[in-house]
Amino acid sequence: MRALSGEVFATDEVFRRVRLGAPFRQAYREVAEAVQRGEAIPEIDGKQLLRSRRSTGGAGKLGLAKLERRLARLRERNVRHREAFSRALASLTGRADLLGRGAAR
Repeated sequence: MRALSGEVFATDEVFRRVRLGAPFRQAYREVAEAVQRGEAIPEIDGKQLLRSRRSTGGAGKLGLAKLERRLARLRERNVRHREAFSRALASLTGRADLLGRGAAR
């Protein structure tokens, strides 16, 4: 991953040290000091980097399908609210020509 280097991998190096048994604070301080001194932080293979990103929304687990389902539900809800608003407006004004204006465009 030649485009990424140095402090970009600092967090990954901290977590690598923690997995090896170092206390988090100690690992964090050691890596922070190394970055401040300008020392090279070991690079991580791209596939390994993506595998390590397991949180939803992270590079290795974007969760796009879940977001698409949520967006579809919100669009349906928006259509229902627009239709209800159009009906209420038509009822209040006595203008039937306002019906249908709340449909999604």
